[in-house]
Amino acid sequence: FGRQADEVFYIKLSPEESLKRISKRRICQKCKKSFILGVDIKNEKEKCPSCGGEIIQRADDTAEGVKKRLEVFNQETLPVIEYYRGKNKLVEIDGNQSIPEVYEEILSKL
Repeated sequence: FGRQADEVFYIKLSPEESLKRISKRRICQKCKKSFILGVDIKNEKEKCPSCGGEIIQRADDTAEGVKKRLEVFNQETLPVIEYYRGKNKLVEIDGNQSIPEVYEEILSKL
């Protein structure tokens, strides 16, 4: 659409870490608020603190769902990443770090 990218940020995360992080995500079936198991909630039997709804795991956040999502990423997104790498426009960020460390690395590259 006539736009040009000067740089493209890629937060690289290992498949193992992707699976570990995504499989901890939960969502309230009623209000759709997101939670991280072990951080925001202790177990899946808890009710949503906001609305009292049931907390569930989305089908695409299961191990099988994550594996399928990674396959799609490898087929559809990696070629785009490699395109920008070839154009020397790719800024790669280590996503295996903590959230504050990723944030700081992004800021340092802006």
